[in-house]
Amino acid sequence: MGETKLVPGLFGELAFVLEPDKPKAFIQTLIFGGHAAVYTRPLTIMADRKAYRYQLSLFVGLAIGEGGNDGGFGRETGQMPV
Repeated sequence: MGETKLVPGLFGELAFVLEPDKPKAFIQTLIFGGHAAVYTRPLTIMADRKAYRYQLSLFVGLAIGEGGNDGGFGRETGQMPV
């Protein structure tokens, strides 16, 4: 724990965003995706597990709330606020 090392690598993410057509829907946005990372050498994350040069993960995101909240980007008009 007393030493920190820099390990170069590449990181990528791919996501699909779904927004219901109903502007007043309780579920505002659904996001499905995954992350991938590749490093120049294996990373030891847990002492009792084998170390790998890559990491993969999947995720699901959910934005809920009252309809009509466009997050400040003018969903109704398609214009960003000034």
